[in-house]
Amino acid sequence: IGAMLFIALFLQYGYLIWAYAKSTMVVRWGNLDTLSGFVAYITQQQYSYKIANRTFGGVIDLLQKVVTLFSSEVSLILFLTAIVGLFILYRRERNIFWSALGIIGGNILILILYGNEDDKIVLFRYFFLTFIVLALLATFGIDYFLNKIRQSDIRRKSLLKYGLIIILLLFS
Repeated sequence: IGAMLFIALFLQYGYLIWAYAKSTMVVRWGNLDTLSGFVAYITQQQYSYKIANRTFGGVIDLLQKVVTLFSSEVSLILFLTAIVGLFILYRRERNIFWSALGIIGGNILILILYGNEDDKIVLFRYFFLTFIVLALLATFGIDYFLNKIRQSDIRRKSLLKYGLIIILLLFS
């Protein structure tokens, strides 16, 4: 089974050779006539100039852009709830905690090591996975707050009021 999965992984590249051979292709990136051209296409060698070419000032500028992106895409309450969720995971589920930090940190590290000034315009598309992780972290934070409200000695009307406030703040 392992060998079949390994072979299946590379079958997707067979389509490239077949599609390249058709004369009706709309876009042709690279030259797939030779093995070296095929390898250059698969490894995206035309973008190698972007790898590790940021200066220290460029890294600082990128990190400022990342903060701006986060502040425009995620509300402060959602971000703080995600931080609470991160602390909860640290106490309860260390594997998930380290995985979440690894995804977010790895995402930022990849941006530091790869990219150029033109990529800052489309920076949001590089953070899709990070936004999903933030949403998952926020669910742990919401669960924590709801459990605290449930455990406290609050009457039903107050419980409903606090629940609505949490929901309104998360979607603001």
